[in-house]
Amino acid sequence: MEKSALTIVVPTYNREAILKTWLEHHANLMFLNGVEIFIQDNASTDGTRFLIETWKKRFNNITYRVNNVSISPQSNLESVLNFVYNDFLWLVGDTYKINSALLNKILSIVKNTSSLFLITNLEGRKKNFIKSELDFNLVIEELSGILSCSSCVVYNKRLLGKIVFEEKSWSWFPHTLYILNQLRIKNEKAHWVSLSIEVLRSIDKKNWANTQDVFEIGCKNWIISLDSISGLSSKSKKKAYADFSKITNLFSLKGAVWLRAQGLLSFNLISHYKPYLKKSIGINYYFFYLVAIIPENFLQILRKIYSKCYRKH
Repeated sequence: MEKSALTIVVPTYNREAILKTWLEHHANLMFLNGVEIFIQDNASTDGTRFLIETWKKRFNNITYRVNNVSISPQSNLESVLNFVYNDFLWLVGDTYKINSALLNKILSIVKNTSSLFLITNLEGRKKNFIKSELDFNLVIEELSGILSCSSCVVYNKRLLGKIVFEEKSWSWFPHTLYILNQLRIKNEKAHWVSLSIEVLRSIDKKNWANTQDVFEIGCKNWIISLDSISGLSSKSKKKAYADFSKITNLFSLKGAVWLRAQGLLSFNLISHYKPYLKKSIGINYYFFYLVAIIPENFLQILRKIYSKCYRKH
């Protein structure tokens, strides 16, 4: 079978059970389409190595590389993107699922594209957007929120050459800044793919959005990160600030209820991050004060009922 110009790069660290689920969904699909799976292990201490050795015996399209010592997540991503040699690299988290329709669409595009990046939709959250070839201004205004998810981007390594995130090592969104800056500096295009990558529902996905850092990262750091990009108009910044909230739903009214139910929303937090919330959602941040009055226990009960109904459907 002819090897494709696409490699799926999967970073991992002590996530044996999650990685096993991801491989169960993807190993055969990628094998049948001649797509290499490159697993980058940041020096796991669990059974990841033995798990991969078992899967490699079944599928010869799986490559495994492990660091001698654990390094920062950002350095790990940069390392693997520069180590793997192929024309197109798709950095995919192990809690995300690529279906066959999306994979076939990406494989058809990479055969003949001069775009620096291919950007996929995220669970259909970006609606009614039909343009395909996008310049820097359109990407920053319409897709910056999508870009916050690293799994939504395919890198054209043939055109990009060496990939360096280190300039913005303080940011929680180094890949987003890299992509936007490359589009701006090189004055090149990105290609929008309306088909979606999905979250693996069988995995209990936890990240900073489930912690006390949610406002620090998702609100303050997002805005400061975007402010570091040169050449943005006030109009573009305003749209990019808000796009993250629209895509993630973190700072919507529904998001406020969800945060309060987890004990992550209080008057003190709202007041502390008010300057950034105002930039992100405007005067709607006042609703956060109303939600903060609601008892957490009551919202936790509602959340359990909603989750049970959601799983049934």
